[in-house]
Amino acid sequence: IAGVETRIQGKRYTDRIRDRILGLNAGLAAEGQISFARSIGHVERTRWVVAILAAGALALIAILFLVLERQIRLREQVAGLLQGENHRLDALVRERTTELSDLATYLTNVREAEKARLARELHDELGSLLTAAKMESGWIARKLGDAPVAACLERLARLDKVLDAGIALKRRIIDDLRPPLLEMLGLVSALRDLGEEFSRDANEALNLELPAADVDLDPTLALAIFRIAQEALTNIRKHARARQVNLSLRLVDKHRLELTIADDGLGFQTGQTRWGHHGLAGMKHRVQMCAGEFTLASRPGAGTRIVVRVPITAAAAPEIADQEGIACRT
Repeated sequence: IAGVETRIQGKRYTDRIRDRILGLNAGLAAEGQISFARSIGHVERTRWVVAILAAGALALIAILFLVLERQIRLREQVAGLLQGENHRLDALVRERTTELSDLATYLTNVREAEKARLARELHDELGSLLTAAKMESGWIARKLGDAPVAACLERLARLDKVLDAGIALKRRIIDDLRPPLLEMLGLVSALRDLGEEFSRDANEALNLELPAADVDLDPTLALAIFRIAQEALTNIRKHARARQVNLSLRLVDKHRLELTIADDGLGFQTGQTRWGHHGLAGMKHRVQMCAGEFTLASRPGAGTRIVVRVPITAAAAPEIADQEGIACRT
């Protein structure tokens, strides 16, 4: 009996040990599964984090690439614009330099031509008139004692005509140098007289459209407008072969004055004509000194139209007065 009880107790003890071992194994297995699951979760999270970081890095690289590419394109565009602007400015500088050179040459030539013309008129016409007057006065002085009164009176009449011609020549030269009518009566009267003189000399129909009353202008500005009109009419008389000429002066508004000279003559191709041709450079230069606008329109066979707009309040540059006698005749 004692041996049986001992075996039963041993079996029970063995069963308890086995149950405890099984419980320990089950706990270890559960902990292993939990630890494995945690490891798997950590790996998954790490993989997602790496993927997100990689995607962010790629996106950042792409953005940086796009920004860099855009900056490169902008630099190229700016460089292209700067190069184009430099070329345009270079061309403009060359054009202006050529214009200034042509203008300087033109003004020099015109000055010399004016000097030569004045010298020729003074020598040929006024000189001959004064010589004739001297001869007439000498004859009268010699013959006064014994010559008949009728002969002396005839010689005195001839001397009077010679002196009148000399006075007229003097007046014409002075008018060319500085028109007194402009100073005494104003621009409108001076333009009207200029138009009447043009009609007499050129035998061309001239239509004048002038204000009824004179326009109150700075003297140098009025002189510039007069010289431009004088130059334009001289060109028409010499080159245009026009049948009808229109000259108008009007106030665009309270601050601007407009001069228009148009003809139905031969015309010319403006793009192929240098500014020094026919005194155009002189007219344009006068307008620029008055801070105005100069517009030229012409076509072969369709005549020429010149429009000048100047601000009334702008005082003309002093150089305008210094250039009198220039570009009056081309």
